[in-house]
Amino acid sequence: MNRQFLTLATAVLFLVTAFVSCKKDRGGSGSSGGDDADSPFAGTWIMDGSGGNVTMEIGGTTWVVKHEKTIYCSGEYGYKGTAAVLEITNPGESSAERGDVGAAKISDDTMTVSGFSDGILNGTFTKKGESEELKGIKFKEDEITLIEEAKHILELVAIPSGADLPQCNFVSDDSDIATVNATTGEVTAVAKGLAVITATTPDGAFTANCFVTVVADDGGDPDNPFIGTWIWEYDDAMIFEIKANTWAIEYYDYPFCSGTYACQGNMATLTVTEVDLDYTGLEKGDKGTAQVSGNKMTVTFYGESLSFTKKDGDDPGNDLYREPYLNFGTYKDAVKNYENRVLYDDGYGYLYYWGENSDVRAVLYHFDYDNDDKMYWNVVCLNNTNNIEQRALDFLKKKYEYSGEIYGEHYFISSDGTIGVILYHTYDEWFVQYDGLSNKSAFPMKKVFQSGYIEKPQVKKIFLKK
Repeated sequence: MNRQFLTLATAVLFLVTAFVSCKKDRGGSGSSGGDDADSPFAGTWIMDGSGGNVTMEIGGTTWVVKHEKTIYCSGEYGYKGTAAVLEITNPGESSAERGDVGAAKISDDTMTVSGFSDGILNGTFTKKGESEELKGIKFKEDEITLIEEAKHILELVAIPSGADLPQCNFVSDDSDIATVNATTGEVTAVAKGLAVITATTPDGAFTANCFVTVVADDGGDPDNPFIGTWIWEYDDAMIFEIKANTWAIEYYDYPFCSGTYACQGNMATLTVTEVDLDYTGLEKGDKGTAQVSGNKMTVTFYGESLSFTKKDGDDPGNDLYREPYLNFGTYKDAVKNYENRVLYDDGYGYLYYWGENSDVRAVLYHFDYDNDDKMYWNVVCLNNTNNIEQRALDFLKKKYEYSGEIYGEHYFISSDGTIGVILYHTYDEWFVQYDGLSNKSAFPMKKVFQSGYIEKPQVKKIFLKK
């Protein structure tokens, strides 16, 4: 045997001998020897950098390590002065084995633990001081959004943070919307709606509320640019899957983190509801942003951004075409920010692009000079492909209320009454024209729906050029 191995063996033998000696001096195990009130190790120790989630509770002769209040492993110890030998008697959820030995050393209010085969147990701990008086409780998240059937554990914190948090009772004001486990605070989303979860301290002195919004995970808005599968540009093993109301990230097929989101146009706010891997750097309740530009998405948390590319063939839109930007009364820059297709600007009142697919020949945006150069209407020019009229009718009926047919022109209106759509045929081509109903004076769409008449000279002029 070499010298290094002999030195290591001698050190281990010393530790074991010291542990047995200390146990003998103090009356054996913790179960028979009782607590040692003089032990400098006795108390609650919090692992540095764990955010208070990893603690070691030490009695006179026994110790327990907890992770987020769940027992990770436990054992016995013996000490001499400010040095101690720790032995694992119950490995619990750790990777260690019964009989594994580590060492602990105290310096002021800091304890350093080392030598365990499970590295999670090794580190620096700070002794918890005397608890402050409890003055209230609050949820880490005072509002969350869940999809139907989803589960989420609510977390409480004490006010002030130095006070001990008692075991609280949880109740839901509407169990038809969301239920909650009275002890653990785990919420289960049942049906669409809003429920309030209330936590109460045992003496009833303090309460806290969390508002839970439950949404259906249906197909969502077909024009939502976020829906689909996104691939991290740096490493295609990271997949960002976005549905109507939720998102989830996987890395090498392992769950990474997930949450909910709300979007407006090409911007979204992300909320983390679950963290599956500790090294994500994220915690439940963290918020970030996402922005879509064409088939690219930038996701930002804490100032750090990742770029994703949309998976081919994963268009959130539809089976015919992606609808134009429909926020009438806005300027050209808003349209350019929305569009992922190459737009041509004629320098006057039009933006347009050609050939989105075999069914779409061109799309035109019109900005009215007499209306402060704001978007006035837009139109999609369809190629006269197989059964295009019926396919366009089916496509529009999925999105709008059908008002009927007048002189071969089909009229639709949005459910909120703000957008009018006309499918019409001219010069052997079909056009879909969109118009805002709230900002028109020279082009009164509501009257058009009654008369069946529409002026289309500009549409003909532009599209017959090519």
